[in-house]
Amino acid sequence: MDKEDAAKELEKVKNLLRDVQLDHFYQQIHGKLHINRLYHFEHVTGEDLDELGMAKPEQRRLFEALKKAKKKSLFSSFRRKKTKKTDSSCEAPVDQMSSYGAVGDSLTCLISEKSLTLHEMLGNGAFGYVRRGKWAKDSHKKLNVAVKCLRAWNEQAFQQMQMEFIKEANAMSLLDHPHIIRLYGVVLSAPMMLVTELAPLGCLLTRLRDEPHNFTVSTLSEFVVQIASGMAYLESHRFVHRDLAARNLLLESYMKVKIGDFGMMRVLSVEDDHYTMQPGGKIPFAW
Repeated sequence: MDKEDAAKELEKVKNLLRDVQLDHFYQQIHGKLHINRLYHFEHVTGEDLDELGMAKPEQRRLFEALKKAKKKSLFSSFRRKKTKKTDSSCEAPVDQMSSYGAVGDSLTCLISEKSLTLHEMLGNGAFGYVRRGKWAKDSHKKLNVAVKCLRAWNEQAFQQMQMEFIKEANAMSLLDHPHIIRLYGVVLSAPMMLVTELAPLGCLLTRLRDEPHNFTVSTLSEFVVQIASGMAYLESHRFVHRDLAARNLLLESYMKVKIGDFGMMRVLSVEDDHYTMQPGGKIPFAW
């Protein structure tokens, strides 16, 4: 980071402290705790602030402001590529972002809750549920959509799942491929909602079990080619899906399959050529 960028990050710290009327602690926070940018506060404890003489109500005010700043920057981290599509080109890899500092374009896929009409349940899982919906994109066009709603049972779980939810949306907003489910946008409501294209026939696993007579060997072979095409596209953009399974493959028709559910997806940095899962991370089990 050059001096100009460092100065901008430090100014964000000053502005946040000023907004919550704690700017008189700036010199101690910067000098003693070595806080140079907002995400450095993630390593600051209440005991650290006690030593600076900051009262508990002031600490609560600070941490609440940091939580809001983090949520705001996550929302602003949605970006869409603005490059021309070619058959042989490989797009530049996705930039890495800090929790408090977004890189790239501003959010372009916000959807108003009023423009959505929700219908029957399509699926249910540990982190949320999916409902069929209708999105009034404008006064002349309405689209059938799938709406993924975030579920949480307590504040701590909500904060963690909210971040994962936003990461999923951010990842999906960058994707544009005929065999990958398309993201339309995000609804910043309670619960938060992710609006995607609707695959009319649902997941491949259910269809294979309920209607095996509709799938010939040649059709399944074609599905393999389509899935490989979608996964190659993800790989070319340095994405690791981590949960490719028949339950996450959605059917647009009996002849076309699309890859969905990007909640487990991760992005490789420019320096990495492989992905290593961190200890304590969640992984899907077949059973």
